[in-house]
Amino acid sequence: RTEVTYENGIWRGKQVKHSDDHWKYGEKILKRLRARPDKVGQIDAKTGKEDTYSSIADRSIRCALWLKEQGVKPGDVIGLCTHNQLDTAVPFLASLFLGAVCNPWWEMYLDE
Repeated sequence: RTEVTYENGIWRGKQVKHSDDHWKYGEKILKRLRARPDKVGQIDAKTGKEDTYSSIADRSIRCALWLKEQGVKPGDVIGLCTHNQLDTAVPFLASLFLGAVCNPWWEMYLDE
């Protein structure tokens, strides 16, 4: 059972030491994307536009490099708030490539 507290509007759980294994998820995903560069990874339901593994990997790597320049490091949490679109996966994957944690929010929650 995890000890969780709520104080001053903030939920806090037990501090957990993370291993360096979180890097491996990003590596594994990138390896899969590069293994089949022409495979369609996602399709925009509204426009029908297809996005290949190669394109997803390239954009995600560029995003990861930019995030690293901004000082993002392993274990950092990146908040992601957007509507569903082809680029939604980019910062999510970029965070995994850096060993960071992505905390996705649905943009509709902003009004609440």
